[in-house]
Amino acid sequence: MSSPGGVVLRPRAFDQFGGDEAAMRKWGMDESAALMKPDEKTGMVFAEKTALMIAYERQLESERPATERLFDDWLAKAMCDEDDNANVGKRVSDCMAVGLKAIFDPTDNIGFGFEGHVQYTAARTCLINDHLSRWLEKQKGEASGASEGSKLRKQILNLGAGLDTRPFWLETLASADSFVEVDTTPICEWKARILEKVEAKKGALSPVCKRQVVPMDFAKESVKDLPSHGVNFVETVCCWILEGLIMYLKKEEVDAMLREISDLSSPGSYLMLNFMKGSPSADPDTTHALLTEKGWEREALLYFGEPGFSYGRYPPDKPANASFGFSFYTKR
Repeated sequence: MSSPGGVVLRPRAFDQFGGDEAAMRKWGMDESAALMKPDEKTGMVFAEKTALMIAYERQLESERPATERLFDDWLAKAMCDEDDNANVGKRVSDCMAVGLKAIFDPTDNIGFGFEGHVQYTAARTCLINDHLSRWLEKQKGEASGASEGSKLRKQILNLGAGLDTRPFWLETLASADSFVEVDTTPICEWKARILEKVEAKKGALSPVCKRQVVPMDFAKESVKDLPSHGVNFVETVCCWILEGLIMYLKKEEVDAMLREISDLSSPGSYLMLNFMKGSPSADPDTTHALLTEKGWEREALLYFGEPGFSYGRYPPDKPANASFGFSFYTKR
């Protein structure tokens, strides 16, 4: 079933209200209040539960027919398995669908209905994949013209990685020397347990590049502490992914994080920064000023729905989203 804008629809918890938006909003507020409570079993807070939402929404894209899907995150279904999390990923996705309609399709003129965030997740996953692949290809070309002694290690660092499983299915990562996943202990433990279950059923999993997991207590540690966790920045050029992260932090926390990233990054390093226009911590103009001061040059700024950030998941001939997008920077 599809909406008028061509968006594939799915059964949602609020469908029971038959389009009564007042009832949907009340349901959304009640569901949000329940999800805001830390999980009794895992200790996950709401920001951590959004990792399950992203896994669920990547699962939706991966379950499209092979000729239509943008990627195949074949581990996404396991990561948000209903038996393990009481369907929290879908619950958060449905709840966010109601809350974010005002951002993705406020007057019903775009064609998303309540499915804007699901389409955004699919497109931003593909956007990151493409920019990762281009950066790695560029590093390969630069390394071919360098002397053997001057070649730098290519390291990808995903801060707030959530349940990202790219090292197991994105083949272009084979040219990376390491993929570092940084997140809270509950998220890292969740992912490790799910991967163990998958291996028990299917046999050993083989990532396409070296994978390093760093559990970090963000209340006590920050990016500058990554070397103490065994992350090597010597003779290394880095690609940083900050996807769905800084909008959950305070402005002073984001400022400190970007400064620390800058201090650890050698020339040629790359930064993918997911922004939210108007957010105190994630506005692209505010972060741009700081990054420019720290020696970064912006290569591109893309809002969801603009050329280069659509991937067939944004209805054509409609104005781009005014809130969500990505900035891409190279360290000089």
